[in-house]
Amino acid sequence: MTIQRLVPLTAFGIALLAGGQEVAARDSHTGVINVYNLQGGIPGIPPDRGACVATNPLIPGASPWACLYKNNALYEEFNDLLRTAYMQRKTCTLGWARLDVNNHKLLDFIDCR
Repeated sequence: MTIQRLVPLTAFGIALLAGGQEVAARDSHTGVINVYNLQGGIPGIPPDRGACVATNPLIPGASPWACLYKNNALYEEFNDLLRTAYMQRKTCTLGWARLDVNNHKLLDFIDCR
């Protein structure tokens, strides 16, 4: 089993432990990661936000961005997976149950192939 397989399974397990309502409300999108964005110290951007990604096709909704926050238990693993997926033009399924204050999706599931 590769790291790409372990991360989503672990993330799903953590989401289940966090509460069944989050899993039931999950949304997802599949696309090629074509933008990997890091911003820091900019007014209006939460200081604990890490990388945000955009895909082709665009992630539906009010914002086409999906973001990682540093309080995610798998932040390092997710960040490494997204960066690698961007560099290698991988197709990824991204999952979320919540939005941040900017309507960006809060990632809690990632599976890249």
